[in-house]
Amino acid sequence: MCLLRAENIVKSFGEHKVLQNISLSFEPAQVVCLLGASGAGKSTLLNILGTLDTPTSGEVFYKKTPLSAMKGKELAKFRNENIGFVYQFHHLLSEFTVLENILLPAQIGGKDLKNAKTYALTLLDRLGILAYQDRFPATLSGGEQQRVAIARALINKPLLVLADEPSGNLDSENALLLHELFSELSKEMAQTFIVVTHNKSLANLADRQITLKDGQIDSL
Repeated sequence: MCLLRAENIVKSFGEHKVLQNISLSFEPAQVVCLLGASGAGKSTLLNILGTLDTPTSGEVFYKKTPLSAMKGKELAKFRNENIGFVYQFHHLLSEFTVLENILLPAQIGGKDLKNAKTYALTLLDRLGILAYQDRFPATLSGGEQQRVAIARALINKPLLVLADEPSGNLDSENALLLHELFSELSKEMAQTFIVVTHNKSLANLADRQITLKDGQIDSL
């Protein structure tokens, strides 16, 4: 079963086409890396797949549902329940503890907080940072902060996780550990990770690579 499908995606800003007739499909429980030079359209495509931006033309389907059919609160609810986001900068809230940061999407989604806390602690343990649950982000290393951001992205058990240069600010050792972790979580939790990266060696750890060039698919 196809989890996510993009059909003939075009994204234009004035006369400039950032994406040109992109058609792709993504299966459950796999890690897919989007490669390409800066300006190739990787982040723009990721934002469209994640409903953070809309295409000029074309359609994105989650399972069989066209995402353009959803607007406003309905779309925000869908995003909260079905998509996790990880960025190059972790965007943790400094005034909240690790555990409080992770629970934010569950609170926003109106989830049972007792169950969410239990799952958050399970994620922290799986990510090797259970002992840090009551610490504040500023007291953690970059790699540890990124693991907290991953736990936050996973708290609502989304089937789709989108990551934009998640290892861009990490040293080579922590970058490798992070991408290995994506592969492990994909298999263990049956989640699909779509990861934007410039690092070809890290992309080689993925199940699949897609290269963009000048807003078009260069290779699959």
